[in-house]
Amino acid sequence: MKKRKLFLDILNLVRYKNLLIIILTQLVCYYVLILHGHLEYHTYKIYFLILGTVFIAMAGYVINDYFDVESDMINRPDDVIVGKSISRISVLIIYFLLNIAALLVGAFTNILVWLTFSLSILALFFYSYTLKKTPLAGNLLVSALLSFTMLVLWFLQAGVDRVSFTFYISFAFLTGLLREIIKDAEDVEGDRLAGQLTFPVRFGLGMTEFLLFFILLIFSILLSVFGWSKFIEGKWWITVYLFVFVFLPAIYLFPKIFKAETKNEFMFLSRIVKLIMVAGILSMLLLLIN
Repeated sequence: MKKRKLFLDILNLVRYKNLLIIILTQLVCYYVLILHGHLEYHTYKIYFLILGTVFIAMAGYVINDYFDVESDMINRPDDVIVGKSISRISVLIIYFLLNIAALLVGAFTNILVWLTFSLSILALFFYSYTLKKTPLAGNLLVSALLSFTMLVLWFLQAGVDRVSFTFYISFAFLTGLLREIIKDAEDVEGDRLAGQLTFPVRFGLGMTEFLLFFILLIFSILLSVFGWSKFIEGKWWITVYLFVFVFLPAIYLFPKIFKAETKNEFMFLSRIVKLIMVAGILSMLLLLIN
């Protein structure tokens, strides 16, 4: 029973659900936007790239929880793992081993990917240690790294569909930024008591809601332009899919943003954004239909 609980705690520590989204994103992006469905150009290095990315993401979640224990004890005490079921020293050992594994795996790709892995490791540590406490800067960094999980595929194999690639990188960045700021709004009380100067702590929920509105507006415009361009190309099915499964949920968020006040309400908004992210990833598959 104890071993089972420890196993589940480790899975939660590394955010296994988010890891599955990362794997799905990179696989779909690679086979659709890089290879355009031409499997004969496939390279085995993609699996090393994905594995390395997953190791880096796991390490990022681990070190983030290590530095966030104080605020997590207030925001979600029942979910705290570091210092409870897993000792702090064990968490650090896991963190270092994951990063070493990522760099070793990255060595089987190419120098650009390996350098990206190295910079991502440093950036995630810097974020968890200090930048997370700076309003908006930490959110922008995490969102940029999320979009980099797609951009790094370009370093592995050229031949990308530039228009679609640019859209989906922007999609990843904006949805990631939305979710990061919503999560900060969700944890505002614990972050304030822990002295973490996130955007909601520094400027209040009112300004945070206006920021979310602005990001969501940019996202909706970007989505509309891309959807319309695909309609003009005659790929109406992509436009219909994006309208139903991405645009409408985004529109649904507009009034909800200004009504959200409690932790549970912001958690609900975060789940909607995650669903939008998954729906957006799956929309790439429609590009293969001629």
